[in-house]
Amino acid sequence: MNQLIGRFSMAAAMLFVAAGMARAGQITTLYSTGVADDGSALANGAIDPHYTLTSTPGGSGYGPTAYVADDTKYPLSGGPWVGNLSDARWIGPVADQTTISGVTGSGYYVYKTTFDLTGFDPSTAHISGQWSSDNPGEIYLNGVDTGIGTTGEYAYQSLHSLDIATGFIAGINTLEFRIYNIPISSNNPTGVIAQLCGTAAVPEPSSAALGLIAIVGGLAVRKGMRGVRRPKG
Repeated sequence: MNQLIGRFSMAAAMLFVAAGMARAGQITTLYSTGVADDGSALANGAIDPHYTLTSTPGGSGYGPTAYVADDTKYPLSGGPWVGNLSDARWIGPVADQTTISGVTGSGYYVYKTTFDLTGFDPSTAHISGQWSSDNPGEIYLNGVDTGIGTTGEYAYQSLHSLDIATGFIAGINTLEFRIYNIPISSNNPTGVIAQLCGTAAVPEPSSAALGLIAIVGGLAVRKGMRGVRRPKG
């Protein structure tokens, strides 16, 4: 009987540990810019299925579709934009950036994407990566400024790191890149590139584990009692 109880205690301890554990999982519904559902780079001029332009300058006629910028033309061919990555591409209001007017194309552009944290612990969610924009940009999570931004007229010349560890909620989350295209008199390209990786903990079913402990414990006690000989009266 004592040996059986000892075995049960050890099993219970292991289950309690498992009940409190959580495994890290990838947020598979979070995508970089300019990629397909499988994460592969989209072709020049393709529609980005994961990002939409929710705000554009009045009178520009752009949005809500975001397009993969044509890297055979200015400002990707020969610069000054930092180049595309193997798993992220520049997107903008049009594929051919040489067609954006310096007047009507100036102003704010908001690129929005959503991702789902259902089944994850939102308090453990984390997004890291790198990005760039033309011109200055800010990142908002669920409508709140993350404090992450690119500065200056020439922010597009290099990639900038990003790291978000707070502000996540259960279920659907919204990530926005708010870009300001500085007015100029000539052709005025604008866009954003973001290479993103998201992770969050997947809680183990602790209630199920505790229930299993109770079931195993009850069976163990019943089995043990069968083997105990009662003294004859």
